[in-house]
Amino acid sequence: MRRRLMVLILLLATLFGTGSAAAHTMDVTAVLSLEEGRLSVQLLDPYGAPVAGGQVSAVVRPEGSRRGVRMALPEMAPGTYVGSLTSVRGTVAVQVDARLGADLYRVTIEGLPAEGGWSQIPWPMDMVELRPFPWGAVVYGLGLAVLGVAATVALVRRPAPAEQEGRDK
Repeated sequence: MRRRLMVLILLLATLFGTGSAAAHTMDVTAVLSLEEGRLSVQLLDPYGAPVAGGQVSAVVRPEGSRRGVRMALPEMAPGTYVGSLTSVRGTVAVQVDARLGADLYRVTIEGLPAEGGWSQIPWPMDMVELRPFPWGAVVYGLGLAVLGVAATVALVRRPAPAEQEGRDK
């Protein structure tokens, strides 16, 4: 029984350990373009395939200013997110945030002309926020399972109380 339980615990630890590490190794590239007041961001994986299903937002800030224009970029095609930009002039800094599942990727580019004319600039995105695997919940669940099994085994193997005959109290 102990051997089976130890094998199960080692198997679960191995599966959860390698699964969580493998889930956070994706490199994402953002291809930005600004033409005619439209900011377009295309997210690509390392093989050039579009990364769809993310939530993408951008902050466009004029150079020398702390205040920027925030905008959500809805997905127009798989992996392509587009928003309109009209109120910014001069040179700008663009910060693009992409939430893919539980992870947040970010790229910040400074010194771009707000009038547009630049397109298809690929930039690697940095992983900013990584939601860690909930090891505490796994350990707690395994502890409860071990306690449940131990209590069941103890109750099943407990000897029956001896009967006492003919004794008065």
